Amino acid sequence: MFLLLFSVSIALTIQSHSYHRSKFINSANFFTGGIYESANNVTSYFDLKTQNEILVEENKTLRAQLLNGLDSTETSSSKIDTTDAIKLSLPKL
Repeated sequence: MFLLLFSVSIALTIQSHSYHRSKFINSANFFTGGIYESANNVTSYFDLKTQNEILVEENKTLRAQLLNGLDSTETSSSKIDTTDAIKLSLPKL
């Protein structure tokens, strides 16, 4: 019974006073912002696996080029597509 009355009194206080309303909204925004930031960090962490796989493949290609003895003139004339790596390295909005 006490918690019910306490909740009603808090709700009425937040509705009737602009100061209390702004403090409540700011604290709610801070709380939800923290949750969204944590969720984004977890998502970014699990996306690292695909990033690492792309980098491993690119490193294999570059090492193969080095082992095959390609010099800088041959690599500059050949086309190397790095757009996928660049697109995946950009932050998602």
